[in-house]
Amino acid sequence: MNRKQLHGIRLLTHALALQIEISSNCFKNGVDTKRAIESLDNAVTTLNLMHRVLKEEDEKCEKAK
Repeated sequence: MNRKQLHGIRLLTHALALQIEISSNCFKNGVDTKRAIESLDNAVTTLNLMHRVLKEEDEKCEKAK
């Protein structure tokens, strides 16, 4: 995995943390449930993207063996 890809993973991780924090705050405060659910949906999308990128990297490593 190169430096650019690692930076991308870090950005996705940060986005994921922010989405979880937003939804947590919305649920804790009992406000804006729609926004909380949208944030959780975004977090799942981010996780799926991270999974795909890491899976592709794993496949590249396997082919290189």
